[in-house]
Amino acid sequence: CDVPATSSSIYIGAGKLVIQPSSTSFPSTVSHPIPGFTISSSIGGLTIGKPTNTANVTFANATTVNGPITVYGGTVALNENISSSANSTISLYANTLTIASDKTITSNGQLIISPQNTSTTIGIAGASGTLALPLNYFTTNFTDGFSNIQIGRNEHTAAISLNTFTLSDNMTLLTSGSLTLGGKPVLGSNNVNLGSAISSISSGENYYFQTNGTGEVIRNVSHASTLQFPIGNSSYNPVSIKNNSGSADNFSVRVLDVIENNPNLSAIKHVNRTWDIGKTNNNAGAGIDITFNWNAGEIVNGPLSNPTLNHYGTYWETAIGSGTAGAGSPILSLTHTGYTGTFSPFAISDASTPLPVSLAFFNLKCNEDNVELYWQTASEHNSSHFAVERSVDGIEWEKLGEVAAAGNSTSILNYSFIDVSLLARTTSYYRLIQIDFDGENETYGPLSSTCEAINAFELVVSPNPSAGKFSLKIDTKRSQEIGVKIYHTSGKEVANEIISAAEGTSLHYLNMEYLAAGIYTLCVQHEGGIISRKIVIL
Repeated sequence: CDVPATSSSIYIGAGKLVIQPSSTSFPSTVSHPIPGFTISSSIGGLTIGKPTNTANVTFANATTVNGPITVYGGTVALNENISSSANSTISLYANTLTIASDKTITSNGQLIISPQNTSTTIGIAGASGTLALPLNYFTTNFTDGFSNIQIGRNEHTAAISLNTFTLSDNMTLLTSGSLTLGGKPVLGSNNVNLGSAISSISSGENYYFQTNGTGEVIRNVSHASTLQFPIGNSSYNPVSIKNNSGSADNFSVRVLDVIENNPNLSAIKHVNRTWDIGKTNNNAGAGIDITFNWNAGEIVNGPLSNPTLNHYGTYWETAIGSGTAGAGSPILSLTHTGYTGTFSPFAISDASTPLPVSLAFFNLKCNEDNVELYWQTASEHNSSHFAVERSVDGIEWEKLGEVAAAGNSTSILNYSFIDVSLLARTTSYYRLIQIDFDGENETYGPLSSTCEAINAFELVVSPNPSAGKFSLKIDTKRSQEIGVKIYHTSGKEVANEIISAAEGTSLHYLNMEYLAAGIYTLCVQHEGGIISRKIVIL
């Protein structure tokens, strides 16, 4: 409806209300609520103005809508709270946005803020821009809980500039103009998605997205294109990705100030950083080329004479492809080409001291007259021996024996130890201590066994890796219901099934083709305990 000329009372209790001019624009400022209108909070949606409206729009009363709110105006002034429910979107299209200091915008849906004029610049947290979104908007006025905050839109052609602020929600930045970082937007647990049309990104030593938590920088990279992700945590550690996989894809990147999944790095030459890189689709074609950058102070036990890229799957291993170190001394960059493997953690060490690994697995098996402990390593560095210890209460431990280690190895090695004592037939706890030649050590376990109750239970998962179809071979001397759960590396449960295992050997199948490629943890709960396996979906 057009703005009414009279003040006769109109009550609107349901449906959607659209207030827009009959021509291109309202003749003057529109103040909401319009005199004569009474609007119920159960209304299913509210639109004020249309894309061509240049008149100002002011919210003078608190407004709650059970649906989306969309406002178009030259200046939009929120002098009272506005709120939208039902996972709905609040869209504010204005060249100027003002929010009273103690007023809030609330929704568990999306918040979209974009200039009505596509050539209007945007400034965030004090950065230069005609559409100014000051720091207090993000700390006070935009209530935490939006599914996403979108700044700009696909039609936007002007620059977006950001200074330092902390994200409370996921954020998307859209423009075909430039993006300039004049500070360190802090991601925390939130992601920032950079529109693929952004023409250029300006960043630097003191200006980058700070990935200090689980949040990632995400952007679509077209085939044969290269993009630098401006990321860092305590320092600037950008990553450049060239996508040679055959089609455009979304990449996600963050960097941590530590190497993940490692027990002991005391003698390892390495860069004290982990780059977590994700890719939506499977790696195909010629894969990707990645350039990593670091600073001199981040080299541990250096210098690095031959930096090598490592990838963590079920253990750290040399990444597929080939690397070329950057020029200079110390070496501060590495370009790795032709990576066709899976994704997530990457780290850099010197080829002379490969990254040590956590055990690939540590398991036990109950036999007729003993308990067999067995474990596997994928590579070892400076490893002297393994000490096997047992406890009857999980508190006090006794040493059962030692197993010599390989010292240095880049091959998969299998070890075992057999406990034949009478204690092995009752509830016992076992742990494994890996000891280096220099005395450094790492403890694995404990594992528990109640062999009389379990009698026998074995699990084999194959093939692993796979495209998502796995078979579970189960050997048990007692028919039982078994719980099968699968967890993402984030800890999120992604599958939960109950299977019936008959006495003897049985084969069961899991189809997880719907899960994204990556590394998962498979947990099988049986009558005697829980067995976990790392599985890889390609």
